[in-house]
Amino acid sequence: FSSPVSLTVPFDPTLVPAVRGQAANIRLFTFDSASGLWAPVAGATQAGDTLTAQVSHLTIFLAGVLVANVLVQTVAGNGAATATNPSLDALATSLPNPEWTAVNGAGQVFISTYDGSTTRVFELAGTKLTLVGSMPGRGAGLAVNNLKEAFVSDGPSGPLVSTGGRIWKMFGGNPATPYAGHIGDTAVPSVTSAVPAPNAQLGVVRGLALDPLTGELFVIGSQYFVVSPSGTVRLAVGSFTPP
Repeated sequence: FSSPVSLTVPFDPTLVPAVRGQAANIRLFTFDSASGLWAPVAGATQAGDTLTAQVSHLTIFLAGVLVANVLVQTVAGNGAATATNPSLDALATSLPNPEWTAVNGAGQVFISTYDGSTTRVFELAGTKLTLVGSMPGRGAGLAVNNLKEAFVSDGPSGPLVSTGGRIWKMFGGNPATPYAGHIGDTAVPSVTSAVPAPNAQLGVVRGLALDPLTGELFVIGSQYFVVSPSGTVRLAVGSFTPP
Protein backbone atom coordinates (compact mmCIF):
# COMPACT_ATOMS: atom_id res chain seq x y z
CA PHE A 1 0.00 0.00 0.00
CA SER A 2 1.09 3.61 -0.54
CA SER A 3 0.12 4.31 3.09
CA PRO A 4 -0.26 1.87 6.02
CA VAL A 5 -3.78 0.74 6.85
CA SER A 6 -5.20 -0.49 10.13
CA LEU A 7 -5.84 -4.26 10.19
CA THR A 8 -7.92 -5.80 12.98
CA VAL A 9 -7.93 -9.59 13.38
CA PRO A 10 -10.44 -11.24 15.72
CA PHE A 11 -9.50 -14.49 17.46
CA ASP A 12 -11.00 -17.09 19.76
CA PRO A 13 -8.85 -17.14 22.93
CA THR A 14 -9.89 -20.74 23.63
CA LEU A 15 -8.11 -21.80 20.44
CA VAL A 16 -4.83 -20.08 21.30
CA PRO A 17 -2.93 -22.32 23.74
CA ALA A 18 -1.22 -20.66 26.66
CA VAL A 19 2.43 -21.67 26.99
CA ARG A 20 3.33 -22.25 30.65
CA GLY A 21 0.27 -20.20 31.52
CA GLN A 22 1.46 -17.12 29.64
CA ALA A 23 -1.65 -16.36 27.64
CA ALA A 24 -0.63 -12.68 27.77
CA ASN A 25 1.97 -13.45 25.11
CA ILE A 26 -0.69 -13.56 22.38
CA ARG A 27 0.63 -11.70 19.36
CA LEU A 28 -0.26 -11.06 15.73
CA PHE A 29 2.05 -12.95 13.35
CA THR A 30 2.71 -12.72 9.64
CA PHE A 31 4.20 -15.41 7.44
CA ASP A 32 7.57 -14.60 5.85
CA SER A 33 7.62 -16.63 2.64
CA ALA A 34 11.33 -15.95 2.13
CA SER A 35 12.42 -17.51 5.43
CA GLY A 36 9.47 -19.84 5.81
CA LEU A 37 8.94 -18.58 9.38
CA TRP A 38 6.18 -16.78 11.29
CA ALA A 39 7.27 -13.40 12.61
CA PRO A 40 5.45 -11.09 15.07
CA VAL A 41 4.00 -7.93 13.56
CA ALA A 42 5.70 -4.90 15.09
CA GLY A 43 3.44 -2.49 16.94
CA ALA A 44 0.40 -4.78 17.08
CA THR A 45 -1.92 -4.22 20.04
CA GLN A 46 -4.52 -6.39 21.72
CA ALA A 47 -7.97 -5.24 22.80
CA GLY A 48 -10.12 -8.05 24.16
CA ASP A 49 -10.38 -10.75 21.54
CA THR A 50 -8.91 -8.70 18.69
CA LEU A 51 -5.41 -7.78 17.52
CA THR A 52 -4.78 -4.58 15.57
CA ALA A 53 -1.72 -3.47 13.60
CA GLN A 54 -0.69 -1.00 10.95
CA VAL A 55 0.27 -2.94 7.80
CA SER A 56 1.53 -1.92 4.37
CA HIS A 57 0.74 -5.07 2.39
CA LEU A 58 -1.57 -8.06 2.33
CA THR A 59 -0.29 -11.46 3.46
CA ILE A 60 -1.29 -14.26 5.82
CA PHE A 61 -1.90 -13.22 9.44
CA LEU A 62 -2.69 -15.29 12.52
CA ALA A 63 -2.93 -14.97 16.29
CA GLY A 64 -0.48 -17.04 18.30
CA VAL A 65 1.71 -17.19 21.39
CA LEU A 66 5.12 -15.55 21.37
CA VAL A 67 7.18 -18.48 22.62
CA ALA A 68 10.35 -16.38 22.68
CA ASN A 69 9.01 -14.71 25.83
CA VAL A 70 8.53 -18.03 27.64
CA LEU A 71 11.07 -18.85 30.32
CA VAL A 72 12.81 -22.22 29.88
CA GLN A 73 14.37 -23.39 33.11
CA THR A 74 15.84 -26.47 34.76
CA VAL A 75 13.36 -28.23 37.06
CA ALA A 76 15.46 -31.22 38.16
CA GLY A 77 19.06 -32.38 38.09
CA ASN A 78 22.33 -30.60 38.86
CA GLY A 79 24.17 -31.63 35.70
CA ALA A 80 26.36 -34.21 37.43
CA ALA A 81 26.51 -37.78 36.15
CA THR A 82 27.00 -39.42 39.56
CA ALA A 83 23.81 -40.36 41.40
CA THR A 84 23.06 -38.59 44.67
CA ASN A 85 20.33 -38.86 47.27
CA PRO A 86 16.98 -38.47 45.42
CA SER A 87 15.30 -37.17 48.58
CA LEU A 88 17.26 -33.93 48.19
CA ASP A 89 15.94 -30.85 46.48
CA ALA A 90 15.36 -31.71 42.81
CA LEU A 91 17.90 -29.14 41.63
CA ALA A 92 20.57 -30.44 44.05
CA THR A 93 20.18 -34.04 42.90
CA SER A 94 21.93 -35.55 39.91
CA LEU A 95 19.84 -37.47 37.39
CA PRO A 96 22.29 -39.65 35.44
CA ASN A 97 21.05 -40.09 31.87
CA PRO A 98 17.40 -38.99 32.14
CA GLU A 99 15.76 -40.69 29.16
CA TRP A 100 11.97 -40.57 29.45
CA THR A 101 9.37 -38.26 30.92
CA ALA A 102 5.65 -38.77 31.42
CA VAL A 103 2.69 -36.81 32.79
CA ASN A 104 -0.26 -38.72 34.22
CA GLY A 105 -3.92 -37.70 34.09
CA ALA A 106 -3.54 -35.70 37.30
CA GLY A 107 -0.78 -33.56 35.80
CA GLN A 108 1.98 -35.13 37.89
CA VAL A 109 5.43 -35.33 36.26
CA PHE A 110 7.65 -38.42 36.19
CA ILE A 111 11.22 -38.97 34.98
CA SER A 112 13.11 -42.19 34.23
CA THR A 113 16.91 -42.45 34.37
CA TYR A 114 19.48 -45.09 33.47
CA ASP A 115 22.86 -45.23 35.22
CA GLY A 116 24.40 -48.03 33.17
CA SER A 117 22.84 -50.92 35.04
CA THR A 118 19.49 -49.85 36.51
CA THR A 119 16.45 -47.90 35.36
CA ARG A 120 14.82 -45.73 38.03
CA VAL A 121 11.60 -43.73 37.86
CA PHE A 122 11.10 -40.59 39.96
CA GLU A 123 8.13 -38.35 40.60
CA LEU A 124 8.86 -34.63 40.41
CA ALA A 125 6.58 -32.81 42.86
CA GLY A 126 7.43 -29.16 43.27
CA THR A 127 11.12 -29.11 44.20
CA LYS A 128 11.31 -32.72 45.43
CA LEU A 129 12.08 -36.01 43.70
CA THR A 130 10.55 -39.21 45.04
CA LEU A 131 11.59 -42.67 43.88
CA VAL A 132 8.70 -44.59 42.29
CA GLY A 133 10.66 -47.77 41.58
CA SER A 134 13.56 -49.41 39.78
CA MET A 135 14.28 -52.29 37.42
CA PRO A 136 17.42 -54.03 36.12
CA GLY A 137 18.71 -53.02 32.69
CA ARG A 138 17.72 -50.17 30.44
CA GLY A 139 13.99 -49.61 30.24
CA ALA A 140 12.21 -48.20 27.21
CA GLY A 141 9.14 -46.01 27.34
CA LEU A 142 7.33 -44.66 30.38
CA ALA A 143 3.63 -44.39 31.20
CA VAL A 144 2.10 -43.55 34.58
CA ASN A 145 -1.50 -43.77 35.79
CA ASN A 146 -3.29 -41.59 38.33
CA LEU A 147 -2.37 -44.03 41.11
CA LYS A 148 1.28 -43.20 40.41
CA GLU A 149 1.92 -46.71 39.10
CA ALA A 150 4.69 -46.46 36.50
CA PHE A 151 5.01 -48.86 33.56
CA VAL A 152 8.32 -49.45 31.76
CA SER A 153 9.20 -52.03 29.12
CA ASP A 154 12.43 -53.92 28.49
CA GLY A 155 14.64 -51.71 26.38
CA PRO A 156 17.68 -52.28 24.16
CA SER A 157 19.69 -53.75 27.07
CA GLY A 158 16.82 -55.06 29.17
CA PRO A 159 17.07 -58.60 30.61
CA LEU A 160 14.43 -60.07 28.31
CA VAL A 161 14.84 -58.16 25.08
CA SER A 162 16.56 -60.98 23.20
CA THR A 163 13.74 -63.47 23.68
CA GLY A 164 10.56 -61.52 24.26
CA GLY A 165 9.09 -58.30 25.60
CA ARG A 166 7.91 -57.73 29.13
CA ILE A 167 6.33 -54.71 30.80
CA TRP A 168 7.22 -53.91 34.39
CA LYS A 169 5.21 -52.02 37.02
CA MET A 170 6.77 -49.78 39.67
CA PHE A 171 5.02 -48.30 42.68
CA GLY A 172 5.80 -46.91 46.11
CA GLY A 173 9.59 -46.93 45.77
CA ASN A 174 9.76 -50.71 45.42
CA PRO A 175 11.62 -52.80 42.81
CA ALA A 176 9.65 -53.39 39.63
CA THR A 177 7.42 -56.42 39.27
CA PRO A 178 6.41 -58.12 35.97
CA TYR A 179 3.09 -56.74 34.72
CA ALA A 180 2.56 -58.10 31.21
CA GLY A 181 4.40 -60.26 28.72
CA HIS A 182 6.31 -63.49 29.13
CA ILE A 183 9.42 -65.00 27.58
CA GLY A 184 8.61 -67.45 24.80
CA ASP A 185 4.94 -67.69 25.68
CA THR A 186 2.52 -68.83 22.98
CA ALA A 187 -0.53 -67.01 24.37
CA VAL A 188 -1.24 -64.68 21.46
CA PRO A 189 -4.16 -62.27 22.01
CA SER A 190 -6.61 -61.24 19.30
CA VAL A 191 -9.09 -58.40 18.92
CA THR A 192 -11.92 -60.53 20.32
CA SER A 193 -9.97 -62.93 22.54
CA ALA A 194 -7.97 -61.54 25.46
CA VAL A 195 -5.32 -63.53 27.34
CA PRO A 196 -3.95 -63.10 30.88
CA ALA A 197 -1.41 -60.27 30.86
CA PRO A 198 1.45 -62.27 32.47
CA ASN A 199 1.19 -64.92 29.70
CA ALA A 200 0.77 -62.65 26.68
CA GLN A 201 3.27 -62.84 23.86
CA LEU A 202 4.09 -59.21 23.07
CA GLY A 203 7.35 -59.43 21.17
CA VAL A 204 9.93 -56.73 21.75
CA VAL A 205 8.07 -53.75 23.26
CA ARG A 206 8.97 -50.42 21.64
CA GLY A 207 6.45 -47.95 23.02
CA LEU A 208 3.88 -47.37 25.75
CA ALA A 209 0.96 -44.97 26.25
CA LEU A 210 -1.75 -44.87 28.90
CA ASP A 211 -5.38 -43.73 28.72
CA PRO A 212 -5.93 -41.71 31.94
CA LEU A 213 -9.70 -42.17 31.76
CA THR A 214 -9.85 -45.95 31.37
CA GLY A 215 -6.47 -46.94 32.79
CA GLU A 216 -5.77 -49.02 29.68
CA LEU A 217 -2.12 -49.36 28.68
CA PHE A 218 -1.42 -49.27 24.92
CA VAL A 219 1.64 -51.20 23.80
CA ILE A 220 3.63 -51.25 20.57
CA GLY A 221 5.19 -54.71 20.36
CA SER A 222 5.02 -57.26 17.59
CA GLN A 223 1.55 -55.72 17.05
CA TYR A 224 -0.55 -53.05 18.79
CA PHE A 225 -1.88 -54.33 22.13
CA VAL A 226 -4.12 -53.07 24.92
CA VAL A 227 -3.51 -54.13 28.54
CA SER A 228 -6.63 -53.67 30.68
CA PRO A 229 -6.54 -52.72 34.39
CA SER A 230 -8.16 -56.09 35.08
CA GLY A 231 -5.02 -57.86 33.83
CA THR A 232 -5.77 -59.05 30.31
CA VAL A 233 -4.24 -58.29 26.92
CA ARG A 234 -5.99 -58.00 23.55
CA LEU A 235 -5.08 -56.64 20.16
CA ALA A 236 -5.92 -52.98 19.70
CA VAL A 237 -6.54 -53.49 15.99
CA GLY A 238 -6.61 -56.41 13.60
CA SER A 239 -3.46 -58.13 12.45
CA PHE A 240 -0.98 -55.38 11.72
CA THR A 241 2.78 -55.23 12.11
CA PRO A 242 4.05 -51.87 13.40
CA PRO A 243 6.65 -50.16 11.18
